Amino acid sequence: MTELQSYDKWTYDIEVKKVLNHYAEQIQIISFMPGMGGGVIYRILAHNEAYYWEDDFSEIISNQKRKEPLDWPDHDIGYNHSQVFEDDEGNWYSKNPLHQQLTAVHVGDWWFPSNEIVEFKRWGREKTLRKFFSYFKKVKDKKLLVRTHDIHVHTKFPKITTIRLHGPAYRKKGMYAKNIITDPVRQSNVINVNINNILSTDYSEFENEYFSMCENLNINPTPIPVRGYILNYLDRLNNNSNNVIPRIK
Repeated sequence: MTELQSYDKWTYDIEVKKVLNHYAEQIQIISFMPGMGGGVIYRILAHNEAYYWEDDFSEIISNQKRKEPLDWPDHDIGYNHSQVFEDDEGNWYSKNPLHQQLTAVHVGDWWFPSNEIVEFKRWGREKTLRKFFSYFKKVKDKKLLVRTHDIHVHTKFPKITTIRLHGPAYRKKGMYAKNIITDPVRQSNVINVNINNILSTDYSEFENEYFSMCENLNINPTPIPVRGYILNYLDRLNNNSNNVIPRIK
């Protein structure tokens, strides 16, 4: 089988790695290939009281009062787009921002801080560590969710629980058109989640996968709001495939 990603694609600063390992009990990582709906899983989990959330994570650029994980923007077609590309003058910009808003549900927290991610390049080691220290002071008895495209992260940080998304890349007609299949792995710190089951139009498939994920993470399921959010998301993907753009109020 062709290797999806080299082990050394993502690397980590030694001092940052020490800090993350020290706070391993307060962190959970969502590991997924691009286009596999990591933001959806983040929002589904962050809706649970076991996880830390703040309004700044919402990527809702408005003054609306509710900015919880499963809230949609009231006065925009979607969440804010990600500026992850750098031009020749050092300015960061988005590719296809409208398409991102129609198909992605970005979360404005920090990604797991590898040397290669945009945030680490922008901020460097010291500011990155200060940011994480500020989170660790606030999370208290909750967990801080972070995302990564490093599909080998569970072997590099065996003390940290990794939620690994597997299955074919879901958004074939969304942001990404790659034929990617990620396999589950058997390791004690890994919770495997089949993204296609979570996002299935069949309720039984969704329920089985979602309840299994919650049981493995030792959290209480909240299927009604979670299922409502997923159906809304699937409708948006379907509309995007049919070139239907939502109206703005």
